[in-house]
Amino acid sequence: MAQFIEAFQITMGNEGGYANNPADPGGETYKGISRNNWPTWPGWPAVDAAVASTGDVASAIDAALAGNASLQGEVQAFYKANFWDIMQLDSLNDQPTANQLFDIAVNMGPGLAPRLLQQAIDNLTPPPNPLITVDGEVGPLTLAAANSANPESLYNNLCSLRNERYRAIIAANPSMQQFANSWFSRITPYPAA
Repeated sequence: MAQFIEAFQITMGNEGGYANNPADPGGETYKGISRNNWPTWPGWPAVDAAVASTGDVASAIDAALAGNASLQGEVQAFYKANFWDIMQLDSLNDQPTANQLFDIAVNMGPGLAPRLLQQAIDNLTPPPNPLITVDGEVGPLTLAAANSANPESLYNNLCSLRNERYRAIIAANPSMQQFANSWFSRITPYPAA
């Protein structure tokens, strides 16, 4: 059974803290939570207060917010409910695959991550028939198929699909190249035993 806290810590290392890059379609973000996508997140008042008191300097904002235990709890609860739980990642047997899926959901969207998982499962299934339907719903069939697949093969296929997706985003919109190093650094090799 995969553990949320390990995946959360990895992804928070990837997400960082406060950012307000005009080229980012998500707009202003705190720990990967985008104001454009999650405008009613209850942590925004604390972020707004930190921005107002420190100016729009990310390092000062991060320092002001780091000690806010209530806000950090809001961040963790937000990710558990909106990304981890909706994909039922507690039910995956392989922690590295759960870590990668959680990070994909946070970085690329919780609707895309299940589809990539299902596509990766089907890529490992010999033709002519796919094992599962790529519908974006993580249910018993998807979980059973993921848990019965070779963990390293599934993980590597998932990472390959993620890589292709990033390349397609950049090809469609070359201004996104500025995020390439950050994006591709999230695709890590399967851990050695």
